[in-house]
Parts: sequence; structure tokens; C-alpha cells
Amino acid sequence: MNYKNKTLVVIPARSGSKGIPRKNLKLLGGKPLIAYAIKAAQESKKANRVVVSTDCEEIAYNAKLFGADVIKRHNDLSKDAVTLDPVIKDVIEKLKLEKEDYDLVITFQATCPFITGKDIDGVIDMFGNSKINSVVSVTEDKHLRWKKSGETIVKDYEKRVNRQKLPDTYKETGGLIAVRVSKFTQTRIVKPVEIYELDEQSGLDIDTPKDLLFAEALLARKKIALWPIGVNEKGMGHIYRTMLIADFLTLHEPKFVMEDEGHEGIKLIKRYHYPLKHLPNKNQIVQYLKQNKFEVVIIDSLDTRKEIICELKIAGIKVITFEDLGSGSNFSDLTINALYNKENQANKRNHIKFGSKYFLLRPEFQQLKDNSFSKLDKNSITLIFGGSDPNNLTLKSIKECHHLKDKHKVNIILGPAYKFTESLTKFVNKIDPEKKILIVKDTKQISGFINSSLIVLCSGGQTLYESIALNTPCIVISQNKRELTHGLLAEGFGGLKNLGLHSKLRKGQIKKILEDVINDRKNLKSMQKQIKKLDLISGNKRVITLLNQIISQ
Repeated sequence: MNYKNKTLVVIPARSGSKGIPRKNLKLLGGKPLIAYAIKAAQESKKANRVVVSTDCEEIAYNAKLFGADVIKRHNDLSKDAVTLDPVIKDVIEKLKLEKEDYDLVITFQATCPFITGKDIDGVIDMFGNSKINSVVSVTEDKHLRWKKSGETIVKDYEKRVNRQKLPDTYKETGGLIAVRVSKFTQTRIVKPVEIYELDEQSGLDIDTPKDLLFAEALLARKKIALWPIGVNEKGMGHIYRTMLIADFLTLHEPKFVMEDEGHEGIKLIKRYHYPLKHLPNKNQIVQYLKQNKFEVVIIDSLDTRKEIICELKIAGIKVITFEDLGSGSNFSDLTINALYNKENQANKRNHIKFGSKYFLLRPEFQQLKDNSFSKLDKNSITLIFGGSDPNNLTLKSIKECHHLKDKHKVNIILGPAYKFTESLTKFVNKIDPEKKILIVKDTKQISGFINSSLIVLCSGGQTLYESIALNTPCIVISQNKRELTHGLLAEGFGGLKNLGLHSKLRKGQIKKILEDVINDRKNLKSMQKQIKKLDLISGNKRVITLLNQIISQ
């Protein structure tokens, strides 16, 4: 490859733009639009000189402020009808008078702020092939197209197929056009022509106010890592919560990072096609985040360590944690502890938020809160013990409440990581030959089942709070000691019956408490009354507002 082509980059920037007044000087992220092109050209390792061609004193002054040379353009070359070919030719001829000759000239439009120095170098590299005379920047443009033929509209494709199967077609961006100076006589497009493909963002050409608005949004995008724990023993609530957060971060660039041991969590994230990188251990994840210049990391992996949080912070990465009582939470930028009500003495910065008012509720639960479906008479008993149910509380509970199937509809909801399906199904088939008990695995309609329930049997994590959000009383069996510290359980909330840790359960205890609740309608109404005092609907707005405050800093 021949990298010795002497290269001139010309940024044409005339005054008089009508679509966007003073377009080349329009502020984008607080800087004039033309500044982005100048900086990118200066960052090229293979371009020899950068000049701005303009008829405008103000543009010329700003170009010089950002380090570019300026060549004055004659008014005759600044009229609307004039193409860029004679403008670029004018620059080359004026530089020749100064005894400067170039092998390549690249036209770089100031209206393409996301083109980089690497893109310019990539274009220059393509001229290592001596047969190439011109290179044009393009973006992929596969679409089913229609065109006008005379007075008739006709299709412009052979076969109607999915976009991915359409032939490769490209749209010229106008951002970069390069040509060998020796071949440039009338036009910069001289065969043979090669294309340089840009991604959608790099190919953005600002021509309308909407383009400018889009560019502002792209410029404000942050690289955000979502780091949840995904092992069976800790449940899948951390995965579901971070997926919900990812869905809220539509203006940014979220990517999941996980440790290899979280097989079930990794499988779940891949299933929904979220961007994902998994690595052997925490230290390697930290190095990956630093090397790839992530700007924010959201950690949902239980108690964080001070050392990890501080290393990320020293690297300039904002750190947000969820469900975190570890030493690292004292050093985070924000910690959301919706499942805990106790305040932390170290929370002098008020950056740790406690309590159910910060609970993140999936949209389908919010929708059902005011839906007419919620007005139905509730008669179901639903068993749902999270995404994995590591202690198989589902089987333990159905063994004590299957007799209620004759008076109530009994639903068993299994999560995607539940490992005991075979033994559970075998038991239910034995005691329920009439198939009155419904077993559903990995349903997307959990909110509907909970909403139609008279009462829910669950563990003390996400499902408890989601059930409470739908005014559904719960009987709670904790999977681990940590769940016992969750706010609604630790403080004796009246909208639930707390049976404590699963290993402490006595035989017949589930059956008795369930029958007591169902048969005592007065007590049931009292539980519902307590539930209505909680506000779990506004949590999303509170949390997303807090997240955005940190992300935008």
C-alpha cells in the first residue's frame, strides 16, 4: 500500500444558507458546526494540509480560531447554482501559485460533524490501489423503492423480500469526496470510483433543522454499561431491572457487561438481543470499561466493593448502583435502594435513595393500574417465585395449597431459569388429573396473572413489589436472609403475610395462613387498604430523573 500521496483537505463553507440560517456557524454542542470538520481533518494522520474555502469574513475568522488555513472564495463561486467542482479547482490553482502541489484532494463538507480523522485516513488508504481515481463516502441504503415512470408509479425492485435480503445499495452522503489531482479536470468523480462506507451516524449530513436536532441528540449520547448479576442463586430480578433501565435509555448507547458465571442471565440478555460483552471476572470487566471509554456504568450486582467503584471513578466513569449496601455505595454517584428503607449514616451526600418510592415498575404493571381489567372480581391464587426459584418454593407451596383448586383458579408461574419443571409437573399431574391447576413457564403476561389474583404467593424480591403495585395482597416466603431485610418485610407492612425464611417453614404453615387470609375477607380488605397507601407508580419517573441528572453531567 502506498501512503505517500500528498493530500489536501478542503472544507467548503459559503455564507447564505437558507434551510438553516448561518448553517456553518450554527452551534452544535456549544461549538460552531464547522469546528467539527476542522478538528477531524486535523486529527487525520495522513492529510498534509487543511484549508477552508469561504466567501464569508465571519466563517473565515472562526475557521482560523480553530486552526484551519483560509482561502478566500470569489463571490462568483458562491452563488446557489455553482457546484463544488469549480470551488475545489479554485483552491488547487491558488495553492499552485504558492508552489504547493498535491496528489489527492478531499472535499470535506462542514455539515458532517461525525466524520472522524480515521475516516479521512481510510479514504486516503484506498488510493494505495493505483487504479482508483475517486473515492466517495456512502451509507448503506437498502429499501424497497418506488419511482415515477411517465405518469405511472412503478416499483424499483425485482422481488419483495426482507430488507436484509435486498441487494447492496448505497446513498452518497456528500461528506467526503476524494480525487487524484492529476485526474481532476472537470469533475471530482473520475472512474474507476470506489466507495467508503460510513455508519449511519458518521454519514449524517445536516441540511434541515431536524437534522440539527438529531445531531444534538447524537452528540449528547453517552456510552453506558449495564452490569447486572445473573446467577440462579441471586434470582433474575437484577437482569429484568437492568433490561428495563436499558429500555429507558433510548437517547444513549447502552451495553451489557457480565461475568461469565452468570450463564442464565447471559442467556436471557442474548435472547432479547441486547448488546453484550461477558468476561471471566470483575477485574477484567473494569479494565474493559476503562479501555473502551465508557462514560457511565450502572451496576446491579448486590453489594459493591469500594476498590472497584473507586477505580472506575478515578478513570472518570460515573457510577450508579442498585440494591447496594456494600462499601462501594458510599463512593458511587448515585445508589438506588428501593428494596431497603433503612438510612445509611455514610449518606452525607444524599446520593443513596432508600424506599419503595424508588421502585422501578415495568410498563405493563403501570398500564394495568388504571385499566378496566383491574376492576374484575379476583378469584385466582397465583404462585410465582421469581425467575429461578433456587429453593423450589413453588413445589413446596403447591403441596400445601393444591386442595384450593376446587374453589379457586390456581396459577403456577415459572421463570425462565426455573430448574425443577420435571418434578413439579410430575407432582401436579398426580394430584390434579382434571387439569385445574395451570402451569405457565416464562410468560410475558405476569402482570395479567397477578392482577386477576385474590392473593399471590411469592418471595421477597421484585414480584412482591409488582404485586403490591396492582393492589394484590401477598404471602411471602424469603429465598435468602437478605430478602428478610427488604423494606416491606423488615418493617411489617400490613399488605402482606410474612412467613420468613424458607428453611424455617413448618409443615402446614403455608396451608394455614393461606386459608386464614382467603376466609377472612375483613382481613383481606384491611391488607388491600394498607397497600393503597403505597405509591409505587411514580417510582419510574423519580429514578429516571435521577439517572438522567448523573448521565448528563
